[in-house]
Amino acid sequence: MKGFDLVRSLLDRVQCQSSLSQTLLDIKELFRYQHLGLVVLELKDLQSYRVRDFGNLPSDLIEVMKKDSIFVDYCFNETVPSFLTHLSSEYCTEKFGSVFFVPAGFSRQYGAFMVFYLNDQSMDSAVCELIGDYWKIFSPQLFRQYRKYVHKEDFSITARERECIQWASMGKTAWEISQILDISQRTVEYHLANCIRKTNSINRQHAIVKCVLSGQY
Repeated sequence: MKGFDLVRSLLDRVQCQSSLSQTLLDIKELFRYQHLGLVVLELKDLQSYRVRDFGNLPSDLIEVMKKDSIFVDYCFNETVPSFLTHLSSEYCTEKFGSVFFVPAGFSRQYGAFMVFYLNDQSMDSAVCELIGDYWKIFSPQLFRQYRKYVHKEDFSITARERECIQWASMGKTAWEISQILDISQRTVEYHLANCIRKTNSINRQHAIVKCVLSGQY
């Protein structure tokens, strides 16, 4: 395995979405993995979720992840590296036989895991165990970098929208916020509607939660 300091230095440079993708590609080349990526699952509600992927994972795997809830179960409930074929016999095919998962952690509605397409030399059980143990050390750091930098790029609210959502989080009505900020109630409702739209939320409360989790205020 490559030196710990080298891998840590690669992960430390992740400060935006493009640097995350580039870092994953550099790690893929360094370790000569066939494919490598970070998958982040965002729970929208109890029955739906969003899949974000970074790196160079094949599109057919991403489509499978969007349709099968076993990936949500793994992401939020498992801490042990595993082959996809061990999660479900449905994926015991040549196409998915080398897909290896390493949990990266979760935080409230977000969870993540690293995905590796291993080569033939890495498929030995002892080697796979070493790979899993090695990346369990670094996968949480990768997820922290994602949460700190990349997740915030999902949406950005203006200063006035931030003021409105802050007061809304304190239980103030649109009329009360208009009096506090000395703007019209219609303008407040417009800013709050923008927050709901930008965060892809279903209502004001949902938008407040997403803004808090993303560090928007």
